Amino acid sequence: MQQLVSATVARLADMPRTARLLVTSLLLLLCTGAQADRIVLLVDNSGSMRLNDVERRVPTGVARFIESLPRETEVAVVSFNGRGRLIQPLIAAGEFNPRVLDRLDYHGPWTDLSLAVERGVYELRQTPAVPGRDAIVMITDGIMDTGSPEGDLRAEAWLAGELTQQLTQRDISMWVVALSEEADFRVLNPITRATGGTYHRAMTANDVGSAMTRIRESILSLDPAPAPEPRSVPAASTTEAPAQTAPQPAPQAEPEIVTSTEAPAIAPVATIATVERGSESPASAARWWLAAFLLLLGAGLLGWALWRTWLVRQPPPKPVISALEYFPDCYLVDLHGVTNASTHPLKGKYNMITRLQQPPDDGIFYIQIFRRQIGRRHALIEYRDFSFWIIDQQSVNGTFLNGKRVTTETRLKHGDRLRFYKYEFEYCVSDLAMSNETLIADNTRATF
Repeated sequence: MQQLVSATVARLADMPRTARLLVTSLLLLLCTGAQADRIVLLVDNSGSMRLNDVERRVPTGVARFIESLPRETEVAVVSFNGRGRLIQPLIAAGEFNPRVLDRLDYHGPWTDLSLAVERGVYELRQTPAVPGRDAIVMITDGIMDTGSPEGDLRAEAWLAGELTQQLTQRDISMWVVALSEEADFRVLNPITRATGGTYHRAMTANDVGSAMTRIRESILSLDPAPAPEPRSVPAASTTEAPAQTAPQPAPQAEPEIVTSTEAPAIAPVATIATVERGSESPASAARWWLAAFLLLLGAGLLGWALWRTWLVRQPPPKPVISALEYFPDCYLVDLHGVTNASTHPLKGKYNMITRLQQPPDDGIFYIQIFRRQIGRRHALIEYRDFSFWIIDQQSVNGTFLNGKRVTTETRLKHGDRLRFYKYEFEYCVSDLAMSNETLIADNTRATF
């Protein structure tokens, strides 16, 4: 369609004026009636999806969703875990190859929802806008997890603030399919409501297909975005100028042969030609200035986007621990031998119980229990007020102190029994542990 319009515009100069007006009207009707929707699907590719989608129902639901769309609808697919990766650029739904979804291997320790949305907006922004509806559909089973609490808060603020503004300003509706109860309703639901989308809860992977069917019907029922103003009218007006000025060279030779009564008829033609030639130079200069301005603006926007991307991908700052802060000599004793050491010293202000094999280098000391029942951030042992405190991190299988589940921050004392799920440890203070031992003296009598 674009090649046909370009070829027709290029030949407008050779047509009579009446034909030019007729062809221009037809082009305006064609440009106004063209509609092409664009949908970017954000599919969670983190490791937790391997447990929630054992039979890989999500890729099947995505493929059927794309097959049910009109053939001219443009679709793109982004997989995300700790970062967003474009696995299928925008392409017509009729040309989509479902084998692209084989790249969803459900691998990755983190789930960064903000980077996924930013990658979807970037894909819609870098392609030319067309009349139609723009939408982002996210399928996820997790919460915002960047590897550190500070990074999570920063990503949530970016998603709820600047990214939501970009969605609303560009008239992009966002839709969410949550595959589990852990999906972040608190963060995602306000964004869908602000952009005109909805938040759907799929309790199992089998429910993803029906949820996406409702989303497709809702997207197609929205009013398409208004078409941009067509720019073919100025082309018709500029082609008329050569047709008027073309016969002007002939009157220039007439002053030698015309009578004085014909002079007034020649003077206005010369005046008109002079004005038109004088007006071409400022218009050409204005076009050059406009091109230079747009080039500088594009370079500035590209630099800003690269700077923002670099800033977001920087690792979170490490907690600063004062060199003068005193940490007592305390440790956890592994009572059941489920870890790689019998004792685990509490080395710093923050000590995290985790199942991760390669925890991040964020200034936190990790005590690793390689069991699936242990959360990635199961419990935190924090030093403050000259004591260590146990804080459960909303773990699924719970943290227990002396047989009672920990629901609030609790101070630890020597001899306390800590249980993470069913794996039990004893909290010991070195000075008190040594004081419980009796030293056996020899038989030699002490002399004074």
